[in-house]
Amino acid sequence: MKTIGLIGGTTWHSTLNYYRLLNEGANERLGGTHSARIVLYSVEFNEFKQFQDRAIYNEVVGFLIDRAQNLKASGADCILLCANTLHMYYDAVQKELDIPVLHIADALGEELTRFHVKRPGLLGTAITMYEPFYHDRLSQRYNMESITPDRKHGDSLSRAIYTELARGEVTAEAQSNFFNCVNDLLEKGADAIVLGCTELYMLRDVIPDRIKVFDTLDLHARAALNWAIENKG
Repeated sequence: MKTIGLIGGTTWHSTLNYYRLLNEGANERLGGTHSARIVLYSVEFNEFKQFQDRAIYNEVVGFLIDRAQNLKASGADCILLCANTLHMYYDAVQKELDIPVLHIADALGEELTRFHVKRPGLLGTAITMYEPFYHDRLSQRYNMESITPDRKHGDSLSRAIYTELARGEVTAEAQSNFFNCVNDLLEKGADAIVLGCTELYMLRDVIPDRIKVFDTLDLHARAALNWAIENKG
């Protein structure tokens, strides 16, 4: 089995789920007392968020490259950036590494293709929803038109992610904002809802069972485990 390197802590709640899903999946696939081979770097989220909020692109990229190279030196064969928003830096990070950085939108795009989804409704932080990097990946590689909720509702959801879900808290207001976003997307013709933030699993129960939901955290972990077990190169 290959070793999976995680850059986590963004937030630790979702990183905990990555660790659990990878180990549960390895045990389910391989049986016995098997678990996943993992090396982890966990950022201090408050410091990293302030760092990222300054919008100094090159500094954030340098930080991620340094941590990824450290993980490789510790034995990692691939890297996961354990947050959707971090993938705005994906191209710059992958360019400097000679091991694969497994893109979370590729794990999503392959699953959406399998279910014939063409207009996924994307929920996440404001950066993930309203910057082009995520939409472009789904459009160019998977021929999908991803859509977003109205900006007012989307910004409210994004604030809840950073101020509440990041602390593991789920309030009635966050649930209401999330529900409004889901309704916006369905009214705009979304044929599925994408949890495009690794903390949004906390709000998944708000969505009625009849609606197709794709959790990027779950899909990313599954894709990494498949790569680690099946890759022979």
